[in-house]
Amino acid sequence: MLDYSGTDDFIIQNFAEDTQIPPIRFGQLRPFLEDDAGRKHILAAFPFMRPKTVFRAKGYFQAKVHPGPHTGRGGNTLRVLCDENISFVHMRTCQRLFGYATHIAFENMRAQPDTDVWRFAVEQGFDLVLTHDSRNKDGGDLTHIALADWQRHMLDPAIPLERLDRLPMLLHINDEARDGDRFGKIVAAAFDRILEAQAQRAGPVLVLNQGGLRTGVHAFDLLRRKPDKGVARTATRESRWAYKYMNQVIPDRNAWSDREDPKVLASKRNVTRAVAIAVRGSDELAKKRGQKPPMALTPAA
Repeated sequence: MLDYSGTDDFIIQNFAEDTQIPPIRFGQLRPFLEDDAGRKHILAAFPFMRPKTVFRAKGYFQAKVHPGPHTGRGGNTLRVLCDENISFVHMRTCQRLFGYATHIAFENMRAQPDTDVWRFAVEQGFDLVLTHDSRNKDGGDLTHIALADWQRHMLDPAIPLERLDRLPMLLHINDEARDGDRFGKIVAAAFDRILEAQAQRAGPVLVLNQGGLRTGVHAFDLLRRKPDKGVARTATRESRWAYKYMNQVIPDRNAWSDREDPKVLASKRNVTRAVAIAVRGSDELAKKRGQKPPMALTPAA
Protein backbone atom coordinates (compact mmCIF):
# COMPACT_ATOMS: atom_id res chain seq x y z
CA MET A 1 0.00 0.00 0.00
CA LEU A 2 1.43 3.38 -0.98
CA ASP A 3 1.95 6.04 1.70
CA TYR A 4 0.91 9.49 0.53
CA SER A 5 2.99 11.36 3.06
CA GLY A 6 2.56 14.81 1.56
CA THR A 7 6.22 15.10 0.51
CA ASP A 8 7.90 14.75 -2.88
CA ASP A 9 9.80 11.68 -1.80
CA PHE A 10 7.08 9.06 -1.51
CA ILE A 11 6.98 6.11 -3.89
CA ILE A 12 4.27 6.41 -6.54
CA GLN A 13 4.96 3.01 -8.15
CA ASN A 14 6.85 -0.02 -6.92
CA PHE A 15 8.21 -2.98 -8.89
CA ALA A 16 8.83 -6.58 -7.95
CA GLU A 17 12.22 -7.13 -6.35
CA ASP A 18 13.36 -9.61 -8.99
CA THR A 19 12.98 -7.02 -11.76
CA GLN A 20 15.73 -4.85 -10.25
CA ILE A 21 13.89 -1.78 -11.50
CA PRO A 22 14.06 1.11 -8.98
CA PRO A 23 10.73 2.47 -7.72
CA ILE A 24 9.33 5.64 -9.25
CA ARG A 25 8.98 8.53 -6.84
CA PHE A 26 6.52 11.38 -7.04
CA GLY A 27 9.34 13.92 -7.03
CA GLN A 28 10.58 12.53 -10.36
CA LEU A 29 7.18 13.25 -11.89
CA ARG A 30 6.63 16.68 -10.43
CA PRO A 31 8.42 18.67 -13.18
CA PHE A 32 6.22 16.96 -15.78
CA LEU A 33 3.10 17.68 -13.74
CA GLU A 34 3.99 21.33 -13.24
CA ASP A 35 4.39 21.63 -17.03
CA ASP A 36 1.00 19.91 -17.45
CA ALA A 37 2.61 17.23 -19.61
CA GLY A 38 0.27 14.77 -21.28
CA ARG A 39 -0.02 11.10 -20.35
CA LYS A 40 1.83 9.93 -23.46
CA HIS A 41 4.71 12.29 -22.77
CA ILE A 42 5.07 11.01 -19.19
CA LEU A 43 4.85 7.35 -20.22
CA ALA A 44 7.53 7.94 -22.85
CA ALA A 45 9.84 9.37 -20.18
CA PHE A 46 9.16 6.44 -17.81
CA PRO A 47 8.90 3.30 -19.99
CA PHE A 48 8.04 0.99 -17.08
CA MET A 49 5.31 3.18 -15.63
CA ARG A 50 1.77 1.82 -15.61
CA PRO A 51 -0.88 4.10 -17.15
CA LYS A 52 -2.93 4.14 -13.94
CA THR A 53 0.11 5.57 -12.14
CA VAL A 54 -0.17 8.68 -14.31
CA PHE A 55 -3.80 9.14 -13.23
CA ARG A 56 -2.76 8.70 -9.61
CA ALA A 57 0.12 11.19 -9.90
CA LYS A 58 -1.90 13.83 -11.74
CA GLY A 59 -4.74 13.40 -9.27
CA TYR A 60 -2.45 13.78 -6.27
CA PHE A 61 -0.77 16.82 -7.77
CA GLN A 62 -4.05 18.65 -8.27
CA ALA A 63 -5.63 17.56 -4.98
CA LYS A 64 -2.70 18.03 -2.61
CA VAL A 65 0.15 19.96 -4.27
CA HIS A 66 -1.82 22.46 -6.32
CA PRO A 67 -5.37 22.30 -4.90
CA GLY A 68 -6.66 25.41 -6.53
CA PRO A 69 -8.74 27.32 -6.80
CA HIS A 70 -9.86 25.26 -9.77
CA THR A 71 -13.09 25.53 -11.69
CA GLY A 72 -14.88 22.82 -13.58
CA ARG A 73 -17.13 22.87 -16.59
CA GLY A 74 -18.95 26.17 -17.06
CA GLY A 75 -17.00 27.80 -14.22
CA ASN A 76 -18.76 25.66 -11.62
CA THR A 77 -16.94 24.15 -8.65
CA LEU A 78 -18.01 21.24 -6.46
CA ARG A 79 -15.79 19.60 -3.90
CA VAL A 80 -15.85 15.83 -4.44
CA LEU A 81 -14.45 13.18 -2.10
CA CYS A 82 -13.83 9.81 -3.75
CA ASP A 83 -14.36 6.79 -1.51
CA GLU A 84 -11.77 4.06 -1.19
CA ASN A 85 -13.58 1.86 -3.70
CA ILE A 86 -13.38 4.54 -6.43
CA SER A 87 -10.59 4.42 -9.02
CA PHE A 88 -8.17 7.24 -9.72
CA VAL A 89 -9.57 7.41 -13.25
CA HIS A 90 -12.96 8.34 -11.77
CA MET A 91 -11.29 10.91 -9.54
CA ARG A 92 -9.48 12.58 -12.45
CA THR A 93 -12.77 12.87 -14.31
CA CYS A 94 -14.31 14.57 -11.27
CA GLN A 95 -11.37 16.99 -11.09
CA ARG A 96 -11.85 17.90 -14.74
CA LEU A 97 -15.63 18.35 -14.57
CA PHE A 98 -16.28 19.60 -11.04
CA GLY A 99 -13.08 21.53 -10.33
CA TYR A 100 -11.84 19.81 -7.19
CA ALA A 101 -11.68 16.17 -6.13
CA THR A 102 -9.51 14.16 -3.82
CA HIS A 103 -9.31 10.51 -2.82
CA ILE A 104 -9.50 8.77 0.52
CA ALA A 105 -6.05 7.35 -0.23
CA PHE A 106 -4.58 10.85 -0.58
CA GLU A 107 -5.94 11.74 2.85
CA ASN A 108 -4.26 8.66 4.39
CA MET A 109 -7.68 7.33 5.41
CA ARG A 110 -7.60 3.92 3.75
CA ALA A 111 -9.23 1.17 5.84
CA GLN A 112 -10.74 3.79 8.16
CA PRO A 113 -14.32 3.27 9.44
CA ASP A 114 -17.05 4.83 7.31
CA THR A 115 -18.01 6.96 10.30
CA ASP A 116 -14.61 8.66 10.04
CA VAL A 117 -14.98 9.06 6.27
CA TRP A 118 -18.37 10.77 6.66
CA ARG A 119 -17.11 12.98 9.50
CA PHE A 120 -14.15 14.03 7.36
CA ALA A 121 -16.44 14.86 4.42
CA VAL A 122 -18.68 16.98 6.65
CA GLU A 123 -15.88 18.80 8.45
CA GLN A 124 -13.96 19.55 5.24
CA GLY A 125 -17.03 20.92 3.44
CA PHE A 126 -17.33 18.42 0.59
CA ASP A 127 -20.39 18.70 -1.62
CA LEU A 128 -20.41 15.13 -2.95
CA VAL A 129 -19.01 11.80 -1.83
CA LEU A 130 -18.52 9.51 -4.84
CA THR A 131 -18.96 5.84 -3.92
CA HIS A 132 -20.40 2.50 -4.95
CA ASP A 133 -20.93 1.70 -1.31
CA SER A 134 -23.84 -0.65 -0.65
CA ARG A 135 -25.98 -0.93 2.46
CA ASN A 136 -25.09 -3.50 5.10
CA LYS A 137 -27.54 -5.11 7.47
CA ASP A 138 -25.58 -3.92 10.49
CA GLY A 139 -26.05 -0.30 9.46
CA GLY A 140 -22.34 0.54 9.59
CA ASP A 141 -21.94 1.40 5.92
CA LEU A 142 -21.49 4.89 4.52
CA THR A 143 -25.06 5.10 3.21
CA HIS A 144 -26.67 4.29 6.57
CA ILE A 145 -24.37 6.75 8.30
CA ALA A 146 -25.22 9.54 5.84
CA LEU A 147 -28.97 8.88 6.06
CA ALA A 148 -28.87 8.90 9.86
CA ASP A 149 -26.96 12.20 9.91
CA TRP A 150 -29.31 13.85 7.42
CA GLN A 151 -32.31 12.67 9.41
CA ARG A 152 -30.78 13.88 12.67
CA HIS A 153 -30.25 17.34 11.16
CA MET A 154 -33.87 17.35 9.97
CA LEU A 155 -35.45 16.21 13.23
CA ASP A 156 -33.27 17.43 16.07
CA PRO A 157 -34.47 20.90 17.22
CA ALA A 158 -31.05 21.58 18.75
CA ILE A 159 -29.36 21.63 15.32
CA PRO A 160 -29.67 24.89 13.31
CA LEU A 161 -31.38 24.37 9.97
CA GLU A 162 -28.49 26.09 8.18
CA ARG A 163 -26.26 23.12 8.96
CA LEU A 164 -28.55 20.88 6.92
CA ASP A 165 -27.54 22.75 3.77
CA ARG A 166 -23.88 22.01 4.43
CA LEU A 167 -24.14 18.22 4.62
CA PRO A 168 -22.57 16.31 1.69
CA MET A 169 -24.67 14.20 -0.67
CA LEU A 170 -23.69 10.67 -1.68
CA LEU A 171 -23.36 10.02 -5.41
CA HIS A 172 -23.69 6.26 -5.90
CA ILE A 173 -22.38 4.93 -9.20
CA ASN A 174 -23.38 1.51 -10.48
CA ASP A 175 -23.58 -0.61 -13.62
CA GLU A 176 -21.55 0.90 -16.48
CA ALA A 177 -20.65 4.00 -14.46
CA ARG A 178 -18.26 1.84 -12.42
CA ASP A 179 -16.08 1.51 -15.49
CA GLY A 180 -13.60 4.38 -15.48
CA ASP A 181 -13.62 4.77 -19.25
CA ARG A 182 -17.43 4.86 -19.43
CA PHE A 183 -17.80 7.06 -16.36
CA GLY A 184 -16.48 10.14 -18.13
CA LYS A 185 -19.23 10.13 -20.77
CA ILE A 186 -21.95 9.17 -18.28
CA VAL A 187 -21.16 11.88 -15.75
CA ALA A 188 -20.64 14.48 -18.48
CA ALA A 189 -24.11 13.75 -19.87
CA ALA A 190 -25.63 14.12 -16.38
CA PHE A 191 -23.46 17.08 -15.35
CA ASP A 192 -26.18 19.75 -15.34
CA ARG A 193 -28.59 17.53 -13.44
CA ILE A 194 -25.95 16.76 -10.81
CA LEU A 195 -25.37 20.48 -10.25
CA GLU A 196 -29.12 21.03 -10.05
CA ALA A 197 -29.67 18.17 -7.63
CA GLN A 198 -26.84 19.29 -5.37
CA ALA A 199 -28.08 22.88 -5.31
CA GLN A 200 -31.69 21.91 -4.63
CA ARG A 201 -30.87 19.43 -1.85
CA ALA A 202 -33.61 17.02 -2.86
CA GLY A 203 -32.17 14.19 -0.77
CA PRO A 204 -29.01 12.62 0.65
CA VAL A 205 -28.42 9.96 -2.04
CA LEU A 206 -28.12 10.34 -5.81
CA VAL A 207 -27.65 7.36 -8.14
CA LEU A 208 -25.81 7.57 -11.46
CA ASN A 209 -25.58 4.94 -14.18
CA GLN A 210 -25.83 4.71 -17.96
CA GLY A 211 -29.53 5.58 -17.68
CA GLY A 212 -28.77 8.94 -16.14
CA LEU A 213 -29.18 10.49 -12.71
CA ARG A 214 -31.97 9.85 -10.23
CA THR A 215 -32.64 10.55 -6.58
CA GLY A 216 -31.84 7.35 -4.70
CA VAL A 217 -33.15 8.51 -1.32
CA HIS A 218 -35.43 11.53 -1.25
CA ALA A 219 -35.90 13.79 1.75
CA PHE A 220 -39.46 12.42 1.96
CA ASP A 221 -38.05 8.93 2.48
CA LEU A 222 -36.31 10.05 5.66
CA LEU A 223 -39.66 10.94 7.20
CA ARG A 224 -40.78 7.31 6.96
CA ARG A 225 -37.51 6.03 8.40
CA LYS A 226 -37.48 5.27 12.12
CA PRO A 227 -35.38 7.94 13.83
CA ASP A 228 -32.08 6.82 15.30
CA LYS A 229 -31.35 7.06 19.01
CA GLY A 230 -30.81 10.58 20.26
CA VAL A 231 -33.57 12.12 18.14
CA ALA A 232 -36.41 13.68 20.11
CA ARG A 233 -39.34 11.30 20.70
CA THR A 234 -41.80 13.88 19.45
CA ALA A 235 -40.08 13.78 16.07
CA THR A 236 -41.76 10.47 15.22
CA ARG A 237 -45.24 11.90 15.66
CA GLU A 238 -44.35 15.13 13.87
CA SER A 239 -42.68 13.30 11.00
CA ARG A 240 -45.78 11.21 10.34
CA TRP A 241 -47.89 14.32 10.08
CA ALA A 242 -45.28 16.09 7.96
CA TYR A 243 -45.08 13.17 5.54
CA LYS A 244 -48.87 13.19 5.13
CA TYR A 245 -48.82 16.96 4.66
CA MET A 246 -46.11 16.87 2.03
CA ASN A 247 -47.80 14.05 0.13
CA GLN A 248 -50.98 16.10 -0.01
CA VAL A 249 -49.04 19.04 -1.35
CA ILE A 250 -47.29 16.91 -3.96
CA PRO A 251 -49.22 13.63 -4.35
CA ASP A 252 -46.90 12.00 -6.87
CA ARG A 253 -43.52 12.88 -5.40
CA ASN A 254 -41.52 10.68 -7.78
CA ALA A 255 -43.06 12.23 -10.89
CA TRP A 256 -42.62 15.64 -9.30
CA SER A 257 -38.93 15.09 -8.63
CA ASP A 258 -38.30 14.39 -12.32
CA ARG A 259 -40.27 17.34 -13.68
CA GLU A 260 -38.32 20.34 -14.88
CA ASP A 261 -40.88 23.07 -15.50
CA PRO A 262 -39.99 26.45 -13.94
CA LYS A 263 -42.35 26.23 -10.96
CA VAL A 264 -41.04 22.84 -9.92
CA LEU A 265 -37.41 23.86 -10.39
CA ALA A 266 -38.01 26.89 -8.20
CA SER A 267 -39.54 24.71 -5.47
CA LYS A 268 -37.00 21.88 -5.37
CA ARG A 269 -34.39 24.03 -3.66
CA ASN A 270 -36.63 24.44 -0.62
CA VAL A 271 -38.07 20.94 -0.23
CA THR A 272 -35.64 19.60 2.36
CA ARG A 273 -35.91 22.74 4.46
CA ALA A 274 -39.70 22.77 4.19
CA VAL A 275 -39.81 19.16 5.35
CA ALA A 276 -37.51 19.98 8.25
CA ILE A 277 -39.72 22.86 9.33
CA ALA A 278 -42.80 20.67 9.07
CA VAL A 279 -41.18 17.92 11.12
CA ARG A 280 -40.29 20.37 13.84
CA GLY A 281 -43.94 21.33 14.08
CA SER A 282 -43.64 25.04 13.37
CA ASP A 283 -46.65 27.09 14.42
CA GLU A 284 -47.36 28.16 10.86
CA LEU A 285 -47.74 24.57 9.64
CA ALA A 286 -49.20 23.14 12.85
CA LYS A 287 -52.33 25.29 12.59
CA LYS A 288 -53.03 23.69 9.20
CA ARG A 289 -53.57 20.26 10.71
CA GLY A 290 -56.91 18.87 9.63
CA GLN A 291 -57.14 21.45 6.87
CA LYS A 292 -56.38 21.19 3.19
CA PRO A 293 -52.72 22.28 2.78
CA PRO A 294 -51.75 24.97 0.27
CA MET A 295 -50.65 23.96 -3.21
CA ALA A 296 -47.24 25.57 -2.91
CA LEU A 297 -44.45 25.30 -0.37
CA THR A 298 -43.43 28.35 1.55
CA PRO A 299 -39.65 28.69 1.41
CA ALA A 300 -37.90 28.99 4.73
CA ALA A 301 -36.50 32.35 5.64
